[in-house]
Amino acid sequence: MKVSTWCFRGPAGARLVKMGPRRVRWATSAILLAFPWTIGLATDASAQNISVTEGDVQSNVAPTTYDSITVSGTSALGAPSTYTAAADLTLTNGLSVSSSGVFNANANVTAGGVSSSSDGVINLNAGTLTAGNLSLSGPSSVTRTGGYYSVSNLYLSNGASLTYGDGDSITNYLSLDGASLSRTRSINAGHFNVSNATLDLLAGDSFNNPGANNWNPNTVANGGVLNVNGDVTVAGWVSTHSGGVVNLNDGTLTAGVLDLSGPNSLTRTGGHYAVGSLYLSNGASLTYSDGDAITNYLSIDGISSSFAGYEPLSLNSLSITNGGVLSLHDFTGSGAMSNWGLRLLGDSQSFLETLITGSQITGSWGPMSVFYDPTSNYTFVTAIAAVPEIDPAGIGSVMALVSGTFVLLERRRRRSA
Repeated sequence: MKVSTWCFRGPAGARLVKMGPRRVRWATSAILLAFPWTIGLATDASAQNISVTEGDVQSNVAPTTYDSITVSGTSALGAPSTYTAAADLTLTNGLSVSSSGVFNANANVTAGGVSSSSDGVINLNAGTLTAGNLSLSGPSSVTRTGGYYSVSNLYLSNGASLTYGDGDSITNYLSLDGASLSRTRSINAGHFNVSNATLDLLAGDSFNNPGANNWNPNTVANGGVLNVNGDVTVAGWVSTHSGGVVNLNDGTLTAGVLDLSGPNSLTRTGGHYAVGSLYLSNGASLTYSDGDAITNYLSIDGISSSFAGYEPLSLNSLSITNGGVLSLHDFTGSGAMSNWGLRLLGDSQSFLETLITGSQITGSWGPMSVFYDPTSNYTFVTAIAAVPEIDPAGIGSVMALVSGTFVLLERRRRRSA
């Protein structure tokens, strides 16, 4: 094997050692030439973009700063290009590992972004990997024998698998796309996306990004599964579409909005939901029972989309369109009027009567009546079989209604006479 070597005097007494026509490295000491790839000792060399290719092996044994590092490819004999952070390493831009390249994190590593793809491997061995974005693609994209990670955004895809436990941190976004994240502690992040993967939410998990401008930040889609296994809080939307499923197994899912699309978009073996607004579409169905809560708006859209109330239901706003159905099974509500199954804010008597006439609101207790109480400013749906009891505070409006009825009857009697 023949390798040409030239030595020049570099700045600050360092030597520029060139081995072969394409390999140039700065070093503070002699470099052992044992293979047709190099073993380099990197030092403080800020504003540099380091490329490790063709089976090269490099490392830093002292705290070092670079702009970026790219590790990719293998030698002619199949040995992977490798970079080892043996001491603290800072990359102002990022780290990219691909095409069977290997990066060993044996100390603290800080980077703007870190990615591993196309059979590249990142080995978390010691220290903490801190990054704005950590993107891992492929089943072998990461191994972990020690160390931690602290990232703003975590992207796992194409079979990537990672653990999340004490010492780890995800502060903003979690994306699972055909990948998995195993958990031993709670997550407190901004929002999530689950596609063709399963995310298990544990008691104490929270996602605090409410979303804006019709952007729904927490999506379960394309066969994705969200298992709610304890009390979980989501500030914004939780949305399913394209075969995504939410499983309520235990605890309470508290969310700003729950948006379910599709006939199998939610299963319920236990647990409850407490949401500001609920949207059901494309055949989605859900029950409402003791322990559940909807504080603002209910929308039921599409044939086979249905909502069954097994507790009295109180809403600020209601929309039932395109064949959706609201079925009421409990008329034990009390307050300004008793024996109601649904109360809706404002004077909605004509609106609710139209829905009842069109069988878009049904009741299992028999025929229903609608009353508006101006004192409470609610409209009530009651079952005729359970004659409503009127709160004395609202007796004035009811007496006026009754008196008006008597006047009309008297007028008809006189005309017939």
